[in-house]
Amino acid sequence: MYNPQFPHTLRVIREGLDEHGDPITDENGDPVAAVVTLTAVVMVDNQPTFDADGKFITEEVDSIPFGYRQSSMNTMRAGDVIVSDYKISCPIFLTPLNPGDILELTDYEKTFRGVVVKKDTFNLGTLIWFDRIKNEGVKPVDNTSPSTGDNSGSGNVPDNDDEDDGDESENG
Repeated sequence: MYNPQFPHTLRVIREGLDEHGDPITDENGDPVAAVVTLTAVVMVDNQPTFDADGKFITEEVDSIPFGYRQSSMNTMRAGDVIVSDYKISCPIFLTPLNPGDILELTDYEKTFRGVVVKKDTFNLGTLIWFDRIKNEGVKPVDNTSPSTGDNSGSGNVPDNDDEDDGDESENG
């Protein structure tokens, strides 16, 4: 369902780790990555829903909507300075994100990529701070084996070209 507050979508991609915490690689030595399955809180009329025990009602999703993007000039918070290129807002989701996880963000026209710096969830939603990825040779992600998010350790974004095509506006 379309929500004008969160009109864009994002997926989280995480490199797989073996039982020792080392990256899993393919036959060429490249890291193997998968889409992370996200635990999203079910929202009704922009409010989170709860069960009889007062716990969030959740659903498992491969992507989640997101709304505005702010440049780094607007990402400081009192007592907690976040150094990142951008910050985005999205509905509440409970899956931990690790610094270094990759975001694939799709707006009205393009799909962009960023690297997670920090995630913070609060009563109104989730904020994600991330750095832009430019000119990255991207391998397609295998959507057939989503990660469960068990490796927890802890907008607009660029269009992967060197042209200044005016997509650096403050609001997406």
